Amino acid sequence: MSLEGQLRKYIPEYDTAQVGKIKIVDLLLHQAGLRAAKAFYLQTLESLKPGLGITARTFSDEYALRMGKPSDRTNMNKHCIPSALYYRHQRSAEFPIPVAEGLFGRADLPDSMLYQVAHTPLKNAGLYRYSDWGFILLQRLVERTLKGRIDSLVAASFYVPLGMRHTGYNPWEKGLAGQCAPSENDIFFRKAVVQGYAHDMTAAMLGGIAGHAGLFSTASDLAVLGQMLLSGGIYGGLRYLNDTTVRIFTQPLQVNEFTPRGLGFDKISERSRSSTFVAPSVSMASYGHTGFTGTILWIDPEAEFVFVLLGNRAFPDSNNLKILSLRVRAQLMEVLYQAAKELER
Repeated sequence: MSLEGQLRKYIPEYDTAQVGKIKIVDLLLHQAGLRAAKAFYLQTLESLKPGLGITARTFSDEYALRMGKPSDRTNMNKHCIPSALYYRHQRSAEFPIPVAEGLFGRADLPDSMLYQVAHTPLKNAGLYRYSDWGFILLQRLVERTLKGRIDSLVAASFYVPLGMRHTGYNPWEKGLAGQCAPSENDIFFRKAVVQGYAHDMTAAMLGGIAGHAGLFSTASDLAVLGQMLLSGGIYGGLRYLNDTTVRIFTQPLQVNEFTPRGLGFDKISERSRSSTFVAPSVSMASYGHTGFTGTILWIDPEAEFVFVLLGNRAFPDSNNLKILSLRVRAQLMEVLYQAAKELER
């Protein structure tokens, strides 16, 4: 695969679609012109109260579930449930997709969602917009090219040989749901506490295995991954990535003073280094990624520093944004960064 290669070269059915002309590098930089995301699950709900839609702009006794930030001004009908047209409480060949405990989606849900991703018109290509869809398409690209499912591919290539025994998808399948922190009391879609299943609704509808979400891990496992990257692709005497690959992917390739990016990684600029999630003392060479629920992996090769925090701001309510307003991740990172410097003296 070439970073400059277009999707249609690897996925022939995208030959006539707009997404077929997207270059892999633009997916990794979030500048392909794709939508940020879409609440696909809203298309699969029904109202128990006739005459009411699924959402409304105005908050009321009926539309009493606020979605997102108050500024989003979207409110959900409190009488909505997953439609029997798309979901069942028993698993079957027709409804095999586990979206939550005791709730299984229809087999054609992934194809329907992928069709919308591939055929929604692009907008503002070349400008940065963080997009889940880009990594959903990258998953499809990797699976098609390497002829395997993404969970099996990353386990065989990285997680198993690295000894990351607690990293993978759908821990509920291994009886490990109880060892996972509950993600959210999902009052919008699954009407249950989500634990051991993909928190992201789209990832859940894709079967819990997605390019943009659904991965479970521990801090110690992610520290191993961070150390491998810090060491230029080597861990335990084995090489997992070429050092040139690590260098190319983690350098700032998108020139934007507010949202600099590497290939798949967050970067920082002088203006953004005082952001809500990165310590002010880390170097400009540092890189990493955050997660919706409050997680972060950050690596500073100049200081030989790896920081992992697996918090969960979304339980019980995903509208809780205090981890951002209180700059919890940045403050913890700074404390540990300074402590590490003290140890060197």
